Amino acid sequence: MRKLFSLNTEPLADEGLFEFCRKDLSDQRNARLHRMQNARARRLCLGAGLLLDAALREYGLRERTAPIRRGLFGKPYLAGDTGIHFNLSHSGEKVICALSDHPVGADVQQVEPEPRLRLARRFFLPGEMDYIRSHPDRTAQAAAFFRLWALKESVLKFTGQGLHLLTEFEFQLDDRPVLRRGRLSDRLQFWEDASPDYQIALCSDRPFDGLELIPLRVAADGSLDHAG
Repeated sequence: MRKLFSLNTEPLADEGLFEFCRKDLSDQRNARLHRMQNARARRLCLGAGLLLDAALREYGLRERTAPIRRGLFGKPYLAGDTGIHFNLSHSGEKVICALSDHPVGADVQQVEPEPRLRLARRFFLPGEMDYIRSHPDRTAQAAAFFRLWALKESVLKFTGQGLHLLTEFEFQLDDRPVLRRGRLSDRLQFWEDASPDYQIALCSDRPFDGLELIPLRVAADGSLDHAG
């Protein structure tokens, strides 16, 4: 079982729709929404809850009642022997939720016009910096940076560990990503999707054969349906 749900949160800018959609979510998520001041952060938080709820419904669970706990570095997981693993990520106006029968890490990055070279120099290894610099212009370098950032974040999301480990593993990027250095380099598998606006990366210790893509949208009545 491998599924990737995605959602555009822009419709949640409608205040009435926002308030309607939040009512069926957990008290914990609504408490977080109440504390948030930034409008986009609130949309993303709500969108993550809605997407997780839609994913869990397929297995008879709901976001508001599921036994969701958090690991040492904040990775959410389902307590108990459910056999269901999930991971959430958001950036820009997009939220994704990966669902699997094995541990999974997911990351989405909105592609910006410029590469974040200062951040890259802090967290990327020399071969990864060479990969970014090998691209001919700033636009291509930005896409390369956000591809790498999404991949490296997906590893951290898989392991449930913090940013301090980003320099302990290195990617080699040709047609497909390969971990060439790091304690998990011989067992991790990756899946990617790229568009001009977003880079998505999934990481697991199992291949992503048969991954089902489920793009959803917020309908005018507050329900989620397939985006087509």
